[in-house]
This record gives sequence, structure tokens and C-alpha cells, in this order.
Amino acid sequence: MAKNAFFYRSDNGDRIYTADSFSDWLKKFFTTGVFTGDLQVKALKGMQVQVGEGYCNIGGKVKIYDVKENLDIEVANSSFPRIDTVVIERNDLERDFFLKVVKGDYAENNPTPKAPLRTDNIYQIVLAEILVGGGATEIKQENITDKRANKDVCGIVTSTVEEMDFTQFQAQFDDYYKNFKELSVKSFNDWSEEVKEEQRTFTQEERRKWNAWLGESKNQYDVWIDQAEDDWVKWADDTRNDFDVWFDSVKDTLQGDVAQNLLLMVKENEKRIDYLEHAVFDSLTANPFKITFENLDGITFKGIWNEAKRRVEV
Repeated sequence: MAKNAFFYRSDNGDRIYTADSFSDWLKKFFTTGVFTGDLQVKALKGMQVQVGEGYCNIGGKVKIYDVKENLDIEVANSSFPRIDTVVIERNDLERDFFLKVVKGDYAENNPTPKAPLRTDNIYQIVLAEILVGGGATEIKQENITDKRANKDVCGIVTSTVEEMDFTQFQAQFDDYYKNFKELSVKSFNDWSEEVKEEQRTFTQEERRKWNAWLGESKNQYDVWIDQAEDDWVKWADDTRNDFDVWFDSVKDTLQGDVAQNLLLMVKENEKRIDYLEHAVFDSLTANPFKITFENLDGITFKGIWNEAKRRVEV
């Protein structure tokens, strides 16, 4: 652990800083790579490429390239292709940065570039890959693959604090969510059981009410049907008795000359109807049915004879 904080004035040599002190401090704030838009590799004429101006940072050590620099690409093989890489090398033994072309290996098909060299004293970042085809005499822009944005071999310089470390917060949230989920599931299960129990209770109660109503209705129906049967028997008996009484009253009439007897009954009824009409429409105060034409002795009656109706009218 460092004994001193960065950076204070040295009093009598009590604050001694080295170049590594500064790079160690700087690399905590910036990632390794090139700054946006810097150090682009472009094709020139023939077997040359050009690296543009720019600024790079490798582990807290930096270098500014304030002029463009041309690099030669080794002549191609007549048959086999290869992939070269344009790199910036931080060399702590030389205490400097160097632009280099690293020659790739030949391959009959699908050549691959060499990995950047990274040791205790040397650290390379790759700006571009260059496909050198078999028998090629010129490097074209289409043969150059820009690798500056690739974090594995180069990268764009950014702040090291790319994002907040939410590991602890995540652990706390996961624990909270786990407890919340368990509680929610338990609450739901408890509620579900309550609903099921209420449903069972409701169903049982409704079934009980239905059975009670059905039993009561059946009892009422039994009482009603018994009463209806009794009423029917009574009505049938009364009707039979009424018929017997009526029949007894007319059976004499139906003996002998039935037609003659019925005719006499009709005529007698017509007389009675005439008497009733006279009582209603002629305001008779006496009982006309007590006076008959068979016995008029001792009766003095004044009125006008109605020839049409053959009666005396007062």
C-alpha cells in the first residue's frame, strides 16, 4: 500500500514521485486505447499505409502523434496471402511508444493475424489489420480492417467508470425480491384457500337451503294434493247427492206420458213467468199467485180487460 497520497509538494524529500506514480494515478481514470477519431490507418500508393495524428493511452502512459506517419508493407508472396497488423507498442525498456507493422504468417486459405504482444515490459494495441493478398502489388482501402474500436486488441479511450457497480445493490434487491416473492406466493395461496373454503361453505349452505326448500315444497304439495283429493271426493259426493235429490223430484214427471208431463210443466212455468212480468212492470201489490181462475168466488176486482194478453189490468 502506498504511503503517500498523490500529489503534494515535497518538503526535504518526503514526497518523492516517479513516472510510474503518475501513470498509476492516470490509468485509474482512463481505459487503454486511442481517443475517438485518432490514429486512423489509410491506404497510400503501392505497398504503403499512413497513420493519422492522434493521442493514445496505454496503461496510464500516453503519447501524442502530432504528425502523420507512413509505414511500408512488406512485399506480398506470389501465391499465399497473409494479414499484417499496424500496432502501437508501449516499450518500458525503451521508455517510448513505437508505430510498427507486424508481419503475419502466410496461409493457403483464411490467414489469421498475429496476436498483439503483451509482456511485463511490452504492450501492443492494434490500430488496423491489412490483408496482403497473394501477388498483391498495392494496398487498397478495402484491404484495411479498422480495429480501433475493438476492446480486445485496442479500444477507444473512455472513463474507467463506465457504469456503476450495482453488485451489492443487486444482492440486496435479489434478497428483497426473493422474500417479496415468497410472501406474495404465500399470501396468494392463503387467499386462494380462503376463497376455496368460502366457496365450499357457500355451496354447502346453498345446497342445504335448496334441500330445505325442496323438502318444504314437497310437504306443501303433499298437503295440497291430499286436500285436493278430499275436496274432489266431497264435491263428487255432493254432486251425486244433488243429482239424486233432483232426480227424485222429477222422476214422477218422467213416469207415464213423459212428453205430456213435460208440456204441462212448461205451460205452468210460462204462467209463472207472466205473473212475474205483471208484478214487475204493472206494480202489483198483492200476491197474484194466490188468485187462480179456478176459484174467483167472492173476489171483486176492477180493471181493464187486455184482450191481447187475456188479462185484467188495473
